[in-house]
Amino acid sequence: MEHLIFLSEFVLIPNQSKVEPVVFLLGWSDCNDKALCTYSRIYEDLGCITIRYTAPKEYESVKLKPLAKKLIDLIPEMSLEANPVFFHAFGNNGSKLYCHMKRTLEEEDHSSQVKVKVRGEVFDSGPGSDSGGWLGVGLITLLLFVINLVRQIIGLIVGLVNGQSLAAAIENFGEPNYYQLIKSK
Repeated sequence: MEHLIFLSEFVLIPNQSKVEPVVFLLGWSDCNDKALCTYSRIYEDLGCITIRYTAPKEYESVKLKPLAKKLIDLIPEMSLEANPVFFHAFGNNGSKLYCHMKRTLEEEDHSSQVKVKVRGEVFDSGPGSDSGGWLGVGLITLLLFVINLVRQIIGLIVGLVNGQSLAAAIENFGEPNYYQLIKSK
């Protein structure tokens, strides 16, 4: 909830500032402009200026660096140096492009030319592993669910063994008392 408050204080309160925030929307792989337009409208309705771009997914770092510089150069071209800037990066593709934009801003030769007031970043569905890392997360979640279910069933059995009525054991279902199981032996 604090993140929402933070965003509302600095980005999402419409017409609170004379200087509109600039939001770079950096698309995910295979993202089309129509999809980014949906997010763009949300920010624009809240008084922000939006710049949308999706890098081709086959672009390697060598090709992303000049793209990042061109996107950063839009700030002075559009006379937006006084505006706070936010980045909303979608997926791995948007996150990679954001990293190159951040590096461009940090380079000494570029920072003297363009003064950008970066005020925040949003990472939406990324960055993540391309190698199926989410499969491991899914398996761990399933394993934890099964372990919790087994614990609940043990609690039900312990309640019945210790003389609880079925109704009382079901009421306490999910709260296994291992101490009672050990004590009853």
